[in-house]
Amino acid sequence: MNKKASKFQQILKAAESVREEHSEPKPIKTKGSGKRSDPDYVQISAYIRKDTHRQAKRKLLEEGDERDLSDVIEELLKNWVSD
Repeated sequence: MNKKASKFQQILKAAESVREEHSEPKPIKTKGSGKRSDPDYVQISAYIRKDTHRQAKRKLLEEGDERDLSDVIEELLKNWVSD
């Protein structure tokens, strides 16, 4: 027994083919351009007091600067080793 596709099934099939034709391509994942992927940087770990950390984060936010805490630490260490 051959069954013909119902009108509803035909509409669904047509809608699926249109959706496939007009679907946006998936974004291509690329390697980030951050410090993590930069070979000139190395990740370190250090212990600082909670209060110092909180004050540093607050000051960065208040300044509205584009720097992050690692930039500040880099600057401080660079000045320290150049003395």
